[in-house]
Amino acid sequence: MKKKLLMVCYGGGHVTIVEPLYQQLKDEFEITILALTLAAPYLAARGVPYVTFRSFKELFELEVVTTGESLLANLGHNDEVQYEDSLYYMGCSYYDLVKSVGLEEAKSLYESKGRAAFYPESTLIKIIQSLSPDMLITTNAIRAERASLSAAKKCGVPTLCINDGLWIEGGLSGVLDIANDELADIICVLSNEVKSNLEASRKSCLARIVVTGTPVFDSIKLTERRKKTNQLTLLFADCHLPKHFHLYPDIVGEPEFAFRVRKKLNVLAQEHDWKVIVRPHPNQVIDYSDYTNLHVSGKKDSLHEQLAQSDVVLTNMSTVGLEGKAMGLGLVTLEGTVFNRYNSFYKAGLSTPVFHENELYNAIIEEFEKATHGISLYEGLATENISREISRYLGLSLYS
Repeated sequence: MKKKLLMVCYGGGHVTIVEPLYQQLKDEFEITILALTLAAPYLAARGVPYVTFRSFKELFELEVVTTGESLLANLGHNDEVQYEDSLYYMGCSYYDLVKSVGLEEAKSLYESKGRAAFYPESTLIKIIQSLSPDMLITTNAIRAERASLSAAKKCGVPTLCINDGLWIEGGLSGVLDIANDELADIICVLSNEVKSNLEASRKSCLARIVVTGTPVFDSIKLTERRKKTNQLTLLFADCHLPKHFHLYPDIVGEPEFAFRVRKKLNVLAQEHDWKVIVRPHPNQVIDYSDYTNLHVSGKKDSLHEQLAQSDVVLTNMSTVGLEGKAMGLGLVTLEGTVFNRYNSFYKAGLSTPVFHENELYNAIIEEFEKATHGISLYEGLATENISREISRYLGLSLYS
């Protein structure tokens, strides 16, 4: 009988870690992917089977449905995600929040933090008990991914967590707290530098930390740069830069910085005949109608194909910056935002910083003119490395 794996993931950079692992392991294990929010349409488009909270609706109270309906009535529904999937995700998450802290505190937390207040551990305990997996695998996102780790631990199920980048703490992700809270038996990291940082910082030594890389970077290793023009091409991984961020309440950001950067890039593209490709954050809606000299990519456009055609990446904190470095591109980063409290490509020595939009031109030219070589992050392919760790832990010899 095949061993059973439960993989839990959100969309964006999280599902792009999990989906290749599924492809690698599907013939050797019985795999269930619990798709959260935008992970579902991503997997559906690739013909990968998945379940959502809705798939387990018989496990939940009727109040979950009415709660979800009430919450969605006050939100703009993302048409990419099926309505009932959103209903059960929101309903279960808020229902668990109420059960955990009480109705009034739940209202207050949701009003101040939005979905970041969610931690649907009770829901995930029910799902894990229903599926009885031999191991749970997830990445380092907050909310339901994090809750799946603690839920699995309470169910006695071994856990493996994949850290998706350089950072071990701060922002929306990181694994230092996962290690300290003893939520993972195995933590897979991107590089020896990340492993050393985590080992030096953690208080608990329960988890085995192993350098595997992440599947997102596997295809980078296999992708060659192949520019078709001498025109300077900039890939801008864009996102909102808010004034406040709930994890760092004492830090005040400048939301207008992002708008000024877009405006400046629009001017630079015209003045210097640059090709500026804008890749918006997948979960955010940004109006680019005023920036006629910027090429806005679609959600189905291949990131790696765009990187192969680019010279420099511009971003604040996106993993796209690290992917570009791995391919040998220059990297310019927007610094001094609310997200840079702990983490910064510049502070890690990987980028040229921009603290004001007027610094963009010089920074981009500086990175464009550097003779860059791709940085080596890990040996082999991450999908095989992580698969080997899963096999070893479960007492198998599939990837020895």
